[in-house]
Amino acid sequence: MDFEFTQEQKDLRDGIRDFIKKECPRGYLRELDEKEEYPHEIWAKLADRGWLGLAVPEEYSGSGGTLLDVVIVVEELSKAMTALGTMYLNNSCFGANSVGAYGTEEQKTQLLPGIAKGSIKMCFGVTEPNTGVDTLSLTTSAVDEGDYFVVNGQKVFITGAHVANYIVLLARSNKNVKKKSEGLSILLTDTKLPGIEIRLMKKLGLRAVGTCEIFLTDVKVPKWFLLGEKDNGWKFILHTMNNERITVSAYRIGTALAAFEDALKYSEERIVFQRPIGQFQAIQHRLAEMYVDIELSRLMVYKAAWLQMQGKPCGMEANMAKLASSETVVRVCESGMRIMAGYGYTMEYDMQRYYRDAILAPTGTATQELIKSFIGVQLGLPKSF
Repeated sequence: MDFEFTQEQKDLRDGIRDFIKKECPRGYLRELDEKEEYPHEIWAKLADRGWLGLAVPEEYSGSGGTLLDVVIVVEELSKAMTALGTMYLNNSCFGANSVGAYGTEEQKTQLLPGIAKGSIKMCFGVTEPNTGVDTLSLTTSAVDEGDYFVVNGQKVFITGAHVANYIVLLARSNKNVKKKSEGLSILLTDTKLPGIEIRLMKKLGLRAVGTCEIFLTDVKVPKWFLLGEKDNGWKFILHTMNNERITVSAYRIGTALAAFEDALKYSEERIVFQRPIGQFQAIQHRLAEMYVDIELSRLMVYKAAWLQMQGKPCGMEANMAKLASSETVVRVCESGMRIMAGYGYTMEYDMQRYYRDAILAPTGTATQELIKSFIGVQLGLPKSF
């Protein structure tokens, strides 16, 4: 069992850290959050350095990195700003990993080089207004009309859809099935197709990356853009969901680390009763608990990523990483708010942003309650949903 990064991974981590120092000053990131402005400039600079192609194989103009490499990048970007890690996740998980894992050779050739260069952005279209975590009850339909599918329906809480070129869209292509997991198909849906309307949603956190509603009315998606197998999309989408839970957990670790480091620095500088508050046992214990939480969750994320890289079953581990990291980021950011007290509540400091971004964690991607039920089923207990 080796917990050491390779030299290449250390260089990657250090390169991202140096990039953050030079290209992502705190004032600029605060402005992006306040204006709810997508980080186009940072995206372009990541592309120039070749980092957007990390999850793309070398034969398609990428660098052939691993899922753990992606986890390292997402964690470091999210320490600067959670929205940056989320932005990168969309590109690597829903774009490079999904197309690379179950796309046709023609799809890989046409899409992966653009994903690597940053000219193609992706988003994940699964959640619907009336289904939420009950994904298999989705009602968006894809009717086979020969050369294309006619898609009708609505998606909601879709991150980055307003800037995406393609939606990795899950729709029901066959209603005459025995199981709800059957009859689903994944369509790479061009956001510029007639009949698609995308609306930004106002929200509390993750403002810079944008979250959207998508309305699809008689959208004609060419058959060429079927990803995986018709009516068997659930088998393929589970691969993407495992990657999503692992990389989402990584950005939560990054956010928690940012909150911890800011709280630690504040505890060394804030003077109360003629000494730094970091000398008080209550503060020391809170900081120690924050750091232990982060390290425990981080190990779970790394293990899940390693299993996925080895082609081993990782559904249980991905769910546990999601569960642990979501609880951790909320606890850590809440503790950071309490350590900084009134200053943490002001917009002058970033702690309030970490907290606003963190509070989504227990419900985003999948609720903690559903994740616990998934784990229960994987332990052999009766299904309760």
